Amino acid sequence: MIIGTQTILTALEQRLVKTVASLRNRENRLKKVTDRKLSAEDSIELDVQGFGGELAFCKTFNLYPDFTIGARKTGEDKGDVSWSGLYLDVKATRKEDGFLLITPWKKAAQVDGFALMTGDFPIYVYRGMIEADEALQPWWLKDLGRGDTYAVPQTKLKETI
Repeated sequence: MIIGTQTILTALEQRLVKTVASLRNRENRLKKVTDRKLSAEDSIELDVQGFGGELAFCKTFNLYPDFTIGARKTGEDKGDVSWSGLYLDVKATRKEDGFLLITPWKKAAQVDGFALMTGDFPIYVYRGMIEADEALQPWWLKDLGRGDTYAVPQTKLKETI
């Protein structure tokens, strides 16, 4: 897939994203999972943006998305999608030139890599992938106002890993 490919979610896909995001958010709050969002935005809006990015990535690469609703423990999270035998965590940001942001508690052993989609629900653009070992390096840690997070610039992303 070529970096810069745009994917637009259909009306049905948009309803699906909103439903899954709402159910995941509710399940996490019921299970008392700490909301560790890095943004001041509403958590359901962030879940819609995030799962929208995941679904757009899957649509772009012709993959089946993870529709799991149940809360995941940090150490058990194997990412969002299996692609060519690799587990990827798909990240989404509204900023066209935004960084690939990864929470500092992620471990390279949990996933094989990360993918970035930019855009605003329901339109996303594929920006690339990076191996987990390369992304989770101390030089990428930055304090964006809510504590350290890995912030990998798009220039470091590749078409595939």
